[in-house]
Amino acid sequence: MYGIKATPDENSLFHSDLISKINSGCINFLISEKEARNKLLSKALSKKMSLEERAARLLPHELTTALFNEIVNLRIKQTSVSNKLAVETINTRMTKDKFSAFEMGVSRVCDFERQENSRKRNRGLKR
Repeated sequence: MYGIKATPDENSLFHSDLISKINSGCINFLISEKEARNKLLSKALSKKMSLEERAARLLPHELTTALFNEIVNLRIKQTSVSNKLAVETINTRMTKDKFSAFEMGVSRVCDFERQENSRKRNRGLKR
């Protein structure tokens, strides 16, 4: 596990990568916890599941709902320094840990894509 302390420039790049991937439709989210629970409980299979199995089945949806709650609590603002993006929390009692981890993961994938596109461009394979 690594602790990452990003500079404002890196944070701005993380924010813009995430916004562009979401707007382009490259990222699909799971359904909310409430929807998943309703669908699961409407099936006969769920009646045979133990509480632990049901909880394990719903865990990804619970985490997605927690991520959505963190995203809804954020506000994007432009800084005065060369139009960099910054994100601030609306309710300061809520953290943005899941959002930051998600954002850094998406940005890392974008870095890999940029490296691959650069390699292809240098080899003359991409036009």
